Amino acid sequence: MAAYLFGCSLYLTIGENSFTLDKNLSPVSSSASCSPTGDETFDAGTQIVQFESSQGENLLAVSCPVGNTGIWLTQTVSSKALGMNLRALYGKQLLLLCLSSVVIGAVVLWMLNRTISRPIQRFQSRMAVIAEGDFSADPSIEWNNELGDIGRGINHLSQSVHGLMEKRLADEKAQQELEYQILQSQINPHFLKFCRTSWKK
Repeated sequence: MAAYLFGCSLYLTIGENSFTLDKNLSPVSSSASCSPTGDETFDAGTQIVQFESSQGENLLAVSCPVGNTGIWLTQTVSSKALGMNLRALYGKQLLLLCLSSVVIGAVVLWMLNRTISRPIQRFQSRMAVIAEGDFSADPSIEWNNELGDIGRGINHLSQSVHGLMEKRLADEKAQQELEYQILQSQINPHFLKFCRTSWKK
């Protein structure tokens, strides 16, 4: 089993002998008592233990065998360094979450503006044109969605109002023609009577 010294370090264990893997391959020895953490690993041969260094620092050691050679590689990680890494990871995750929320919010806002705000503005413009007396149909507001149904309804309504106004004008014109004919029929007998009287004189 590997010996565990100092903070974040890498060790090589061959049989009962352990060496640090840094600039020089230096032999080490340790009598620190280890206790398994019970953490699950991807490889059944990997071992994770917790111990206290000679400086009183809590360390985690992850040891894995190199094939069936009897050689072990051990990486020690201080709890302090692990906590700093976790805090940095949480900070990055929080930043990523905030950025994702901003991006998603911007996309949703853009979609709402494209699918709702702009069509409503087009409807308002169309209603203003109708209020000014232009009852012609506008096919550009008849989209292939629910709002397009509203656009088709507006066009249908404007056409109905236009047809009603034309019918009203035609009715008023016909009524004026009828009144003129009635008035003419009332005037003609009197005019003929006046003419006959004048001829007799």
